[in-house]
Amino acid sequence: MFRTFTYLYFRSNSVTFHDEDYRGTIYLENHITCWNIDSIFMNNSGAYAGAFLMWINVSVTNLNSSFIHNEGYSGAIYGQDEIEIINIETSYLGNRAEYGGAIFIQNRGTCENYNSNFVSNHANSNGGAINIWIDVQLINNETRFLSNTAEFGGAIYMEDQGRCINTDCNFRENSVSRSGGAIYGWTDIEVINTVTRFLSNTADYGGAIYMQDQGRCTNTNCNFQNNSASGSGGAINGWKDIEVINTGSRFINNRADTYGGAIVSDTRGKCINTRCVFFKNHGVMGFWRGINCTNINCNFTQNSGIFIIR
Repeated sequence: MFRTFTYLYFRSNSVTFHDEDYRGTIYLENHITCWNIDSIFMNNSGAYAGAFLMWINVSVTNLNSSFIHNEGYSGAIYGQDEIEIINIETSYLGNRAEYGGAIFIQNRGTCENYNSNFVSNHANSNGGAINIWIDVQLINNETRFLSNTAEFGGAIYMEDQGRCINTDCNFRENSVSRSGGAIYGWTDIEVINTVTRFLSNTADYGGAIYMQDQGRCTNTNCNFQNNSASGSGGAINGWKDIEVINTGSRFINNRADTYGGAIVSDTRGKCINTRCVFFKNHGVMGFWRGINCTNINCNFTQNSGIFIIR
């Protein structure tokens, strides 16, 4: 079944747990494809999501649309079981949730964002902008994540066999009260960043990126600048079997109050830096408990506390 919504304006609709199936402003279930073109979803609230609730093999494409100040378990969109969400030139502004300030997908699916904006969204728990669980792929291209907040994963939170591919994206001034100022990956997660900028993100651990338990983070021609952690890993913190591969990337003026102003890696991990620049970081790297670190043709200049190895 195919549905198209064009030039629609949904404002101040509300659904509570007492309503049938906890449905949001628009409810889609079981093999449905939907396009939203030039539409606005503003100030809606629902038990699961303010704008869209999606179940079982549903595809939604949002073109030049806006999701503003929606609230729910996920702020704007919640999808479960083989879900596809595609955002093209679409904005998510000031949405609020428990998980996934703007979008939450779980149990197999994809979320693709092209030239889109996620600004000032908030999650009380995980994923200030986007939260994905269990075998979900996230693709961001020329997309901006600005000033999103959460407890874990200021912009993006991923859990259990997920993949996140960021190309020519901006992560700026995202923050968390715990770990992963911009991105948090937990358990078998792969993050691939290409020509992407992480600027002024903050956390207790992993000012820009925090990854835990069997994963890989690849950064090619990326820029990590002015990120900070009150604990460790001003730019990147990898804990337990995490592989960090940086090629042609720059780490500038990142800081951590304890150790690893640029990178921290702990417990059977690997860090390979090739043709990278480390400039004016406060404590560049910290490694311990079986870490393999390799630096090839890198430049370390005006950093304080180069390595901590235990």
